[in-house]
Amino acid sequence: MHSVSSMIIRCLCFLLLTLALSTEGYATDAPEITLRGDNDLGEFESEGLSLERLSIIVEVQSGLAQVSLSATLRNETEDDVEASFAYPLPEGAVINGYALDIEGELVDGVLMPKERAETLYTDRVTASVDPGIAARTADNRYRTRIYPISADGGTRSVRLDFIVPVPANGLRLPLSQARPIDHISIQISGDGSDFAKTPIQNNTAENTTLSGDVFIPAAPASAGLSHHADEVFLTLPLAEPIKRQETAIQSVAIIWDTSLSRDANGLPAERKFVGDVLTALRPEKQSLIYGADRIDFAAPYNSPAQLSAALTRLTYDGATNLSALLDTEQLSRKDISPDICLLISDGRSSVGTNQLLNLPCRVFTYSADKNSNTDWLGLLAARNNGAELSSLGARDAARLIMEAKGYHLGPNQSGEIFSAGSRHWLIMPINRKARRLTIDFQSHEQDVDLGTLPTQAHRGASSLWGQRRMAELRAQGPSAFDAVVKTSRRYGVQGKETAFLVLEDADDYIEAKITPPQNFPNSLLVDYK
Repeated sequence: MHSVSSMIIRCLCFLLLTLALSTEGYATDAPEITLRGDNDLGEFESEGLSLERLSIIVEVQSGLAQVSLSATLRNETEDDVEASFAYPLPEGAVINGYALDIEGELVDGVLMPKERAETLYTDRVTASVDPGIAARTADNRYRTRIYPISADGGTRSVRLDFIVPVPANGLRLPLSQARPIDHISIQISGDGSDFAKTPIQNNTAENTTLSGDVFIPAAPASAGLSHHADEVFLTLPLAEPIKRQETAIQSVAIIWDTSLSRDANGLPAERKFVGDVLTALRPEKQSLIYGADRIDFAAPYNSPAQLSAALTRLTYDGATNLSALLDTEQLSRKDISPDICLLISDGRSSVGTNQLLNLPCRVFTYSADKNSNTDWLGLLAARNNGAELSSLGARDAARLIMEAKGYHLGPNQSGEIFSAGSRHWLIMPINRKARRLTIDFQSHEQDVDLGTLPTQAHRGASSLWGQRRMAELRAQGPSAFDAVVKTSRRYGVQGKETAFLVLEDADDYIEAKITPPQNFPNSLLVDYK
């Protein structure tokens, strides 16, 4: 009888997925495949396992690439083994699919709360039932563990899906493999496909090693409509803004959170940061807006020194309502009317909601509090064509503020701006019956004739939109957990709160009270009710 720890190893698939920015630890081969023997808790080895088949399908629409990578692993040893499969993700990738084989057919994973998925997984492994789970970890790879792969030529298959905007310097998908692959297939369609490059001469190759990347250039992209998750999305590629030299800043508003929850230890650093930034920017006008659950004061000052002195006299009390503090009416006053807003806050509201607003100024955020809500601060800045500055010194922050950057939506305009390097997209859900649309940017309006745009089934816009909605909800804190999970399921996007789970047969789904995926084999659904 195996020990509990040994039985936990005996799983069909344990998949760890991640979107962190770190690229340390990548193997030379991509994908990386390794194995270890039955009942062996040691290191994975690189011998004895091969890629029998590898398939990459890339579909690029409006500059967004949907990637599906499928692999079949073959065990060439005399023992059943556990395999590890890993693939490095490009920056900005969003995971939107996972499948593993059940009785020879790839079955989609079901998204559910991560902790519950892990409990169901562990219960079934200890009961000698083979589940599969897909969750997130901290490096920038898909990472899969598969057990068992039978001895003497046994195989298992897995599919990994993700969406990624194609950056200005093109999209590179690592594809080097020192050991021969029996069969490889690469299919690229859509924007840039005519000029894409791959490590093989044709779409398919047999018994070959790979060296190099799949490269898809940033070809001109047209606006398009896509449907997924019962919604229609507009994806509008935006022309790269004209680059300008650093320009003088006319007016800066410092929005200062004076709620009681603010960390007093960080206030001196925050005051110094503001003073140094204003000194570097040398605006013609600087204003101070402060308060907790409302604006207590808003007025311009004649110099950065006067404003900095006023910060030392502030008192801190009351609950936090950041949505009330970010008052567009006050910011639009003629005596203030900033082109730059710098919010100094921990990003946490104790009353009201952390609503993300379109403000009449470029927004930059900063906090010296180690426990600040940087997710929300970053989202607010991104929504308003700015940046989160907490990791920067004052000089670098001032330089970033002075740079021309991106697009800024008007105060009442719905939609989200997504960026990959110098490329930008507007994505928004639209009414299926709408024929024309006017997009309101801070600097101009743009008309879109929806009736002339092609509509395709593509998960790119939906996945990016779902990821942004999850991030917005996540920034509200633990109370939004159920809403985050619901949004993850709705858009088919994996987050750190959710996991893909695949179970072996219908009885497992019945017991777990989970609806099987649509592509679960019919032969195994005879008892499902």
